[in-house]
Amino acid sequence: MSRIKITEPSTLLLRKRRAKYAHILDDRGRTIYRRYMNGRADNFSVNIPTNGTYYLPDTEILDRLPLVPCKIKFDLPTPERNKLKNFKIEFNPTLQGTPARIFTDSGLVEIGPQFQNYEPPTKLFILLHELGHFYYKTEWKTDTFALYWYLKLGYNKSQAFYALSRVLKTSPENMKRLINVFNKIK
Repeated sequence: MSRIKITEPSTLLLRKRRAKYAHILDDRGRTIYRRYMNGRADNFSVNIPTNGTYYLPDTEILDRLPLVPCKIKFDLPTPERNKLKNFKIEFNPTLQGTPARIFTDSGLVEIGPQFQNYEPPTKLFILLHELGHFYYKTEWKTDTFALYWYLKLGYNKSQAFYALSRVLKTSPENMKRLINVFNKIK
């Protein structure tokens, strides 16, 4: 298992060893990156925008570079509203059916028990989505807002798609949302 301490946002060049999946774990053992390795490529890169100690089971570190940001090739949609204000995040143990929700009039963001089950990068994507509701009523537009800022913060496109696909349940409407994000990142 490889170990690396990140003291500034970095891009890691990696090589998988044996596993079908490449994982990066934080110092608490939480997955911060997961990628299915389909056998076509053994070498890949991952952006790590946050400081910390990380562990890479079955992955060899080839190089560490200053963060190579993803190029954002799309614009944010025209806002449908502007309700931006200070917000507060509170845990609601009775929240069901969604990991988080926002009350744009008060600025309250509630996170529920389901939220606790996600990896830190997925939690960030969820919170960015909820904050997007200050500007958008439409779900796919809030997904676009979350994607835009997620990439601006230095995360990988694949991490963004993975985050959204983990949260959404299968439905025709949610498939449209995933396709929207996929088309923006390809």
